[in-house]
Amino acid sequence: MAINFKKFCMNHTNNVKLIIPSIVNEVPDVYKNTAERVLKDLKTRVGMFDRTPIPYIQDTIDMVDDMDKALSPTNGDVPDSLIEHISTELYNNSFNDVDVTEQSIIVIVALYICVAKNSKSD
Repeated sequence: MAINFKKFCMNHTNNVKLIIPSIVNEVPDVYKNTAERVLKDLKTRVGMFDRTPIPYIQDTIDMVDDMDKALSPTNGDVPDSLIEHISTELYNNSFNDVDVTEQSIIVIVALYICVAKNSKSD
């Protein structure tokens, strides 16, 4: 049985409070469609992250052997603006103001969006 999404995210991040710049640009166009599809699905599950797996995200992250290679071939690192957008959409709060657990979830969702976008075109 797959572990729940919250535990998965905590296991794949360093569980240290992160701070991003307070001024971030708009989400790059290259990620907008993918982000909106993923966020539409996840918004309905926010209260269940500790009780349910999200296999399409967990399987994708687990398959990546080298995250740097998965992120950088076409679009570079995860944009701060994407992280902030995910935080606002899922938790109605700035990334800098959510707790470490929520930050872990946001980071994994952002990584998934970037990896998914870089591995196929929208």
